[in-house]
Amino acid sequence: MNPGWYAPIISTSTYSTSVWVRATASVTVDVNLDLLNSSGAYVDSVSGPWVTLVPDTWTQLTLTGVKPASGETQAVVEPDFSQATTGTVIYWDDMSATSP
Repeated sequence: MNPGWYAPIISTSTYSTSVWVRATASVTVDVNLDLLNSSGAYVDSVSGPWVTLVPDTWTQLTLTGVKPASGETQAVVEPDFSQATTGTVIYWDDMSATSP
């Protein structure tokens, strides 16, 4: 993972994530919040439901109520695409991880 994508988190807060996704063909995708320790090592991941995209249509994926455990101090928002065929172009934009 790219450390430039890491966002600081604290275990006393609850987080929501969002990402807009699009593909040139029908693919399935979910959004993950990867939880890392202070060294950037992977500890855990929380995933949203799988969604099948309509080709060439932007779709917002969200995940709410993520509560980090003690020691999980950084997070990365990550869309996970599945069943893409050769030549499929995949886009994602406006990723966020927020705490109210």
